[in-house]
Formats: sequence, structure tokens, C-alpha cells
Amino acid sequence: MHYCVLLITKKLPSESKIEKILQPYKYEDIKYDEETGKLLTPFPIFTYDWFRIGGRYTGSLKLKIDKNNEYYNWNFISNGGRNKRLFYSKLLSELQKTKGAIFFEEDYYSSMGSRDGFLYVDGAKIDDLLNFDDVNCFICIDSNENVIVRETWDGHNFIKDKQFDEKLAKIKENSKGMFATILDIHD
Repeated sequence: MHYCVLLITKKLPSESKIEKILQPYKYEDIKYDEETGKLLTPFPIFTYDWFRIGGRYTGSLKLKIDKNNEYYNWNFISNGGRNKRLFYSKLLSELQKTKGAIFFEEDYYSSMGSRDGFLYVDGAKIDDLLNFDDVNCFICIDSNENVIVRETWDGHNFIKDKQFDEKLAKIKENSKGMFATILDIHD
């Protein structure tokens, strides 16, 4: 199954930083007693075997394009681009791999929504997102790496978190000035 993860961090995370944050939940790292099959450690709140930034949920975030915003400097072509420096777009990352050195990400902005005043992205500054309050997920990891999950497996049963939506709203409320990244995990 695939699950949408909303990851909140203080800075735009690199892929290696995301791997480090997700490490405690990697399925292959769960330890079992080989003879009895019993867990040797408590079952994590969620598990995954691989992840992708964006993945099935790519382009879920709408990054506002404000021509007066000096942080992004939208009025000019950015030397080296903005992707992976100011925001994250899986689409631009994949295109850059195929295009190599002769790649101007700005050529693709109109296909990503810029005509409507935003870009569809997978990670960005929360304060610059037009739809952050509407973002839905199955798992949320806050900036302190605390995790909430709509439904978790305890090794025997699925347990629903009936307060998930309230907890998610509180995390979002406390995440101003930080970065949001959408992940697709598979278990």
C-alpha cells in the first residue's frame, strides 16, 4: 500500500536527511526472534520499505509565485535553479537528470501552474504555500520528528487514532516558518 506523508522540517530537507528521519520506521530493520517469530522491539508506529518525494502525491503543494518576493526572485532566471535550494519538485529533478547541464527549470514553470500564480511542488516553505491548510495525509512527522498516524498496526491489530485530524491541525498551526515535504511511502 502507498501512504501520503506530510513531513515538516525547519529547513528544506535533502533526500539523505529524509532517509535519516525515516530510518526508525524501515521495515527491514524490525528485529524478530528467528525461532519464535516474536518481535524483539516494539513495533514502530508505521513501517515502510521504500519512499519517494512526491511519488503518487507529486505536485500536491501550491507554491505561491509573488513577483515581489525577493527570496525566490521570480523575475529572473536563477543561476543553478531554485529546485532543491528554495523548493523541491520531483518533476524538475527528473527533468534535470535527463537534460543535464543545459537545463533551465524556468522553461517548465508554465506547465507547473505558473500562469495561475503558483507552482505545483513537493516541498516548500509553509508560509509560501497557498493550500497548506488543505493538505491531507495518512502520516505526519512534525519538525521535532514526532509522528502521528491515522491508523497504526501494533503487530496484531489496526488501531485508529480518532484525534488524528485535531492533532494534524495543531501541528499545521505550529509549523509556520518551516518547510513541508510530501512523501509517498510503500509498506
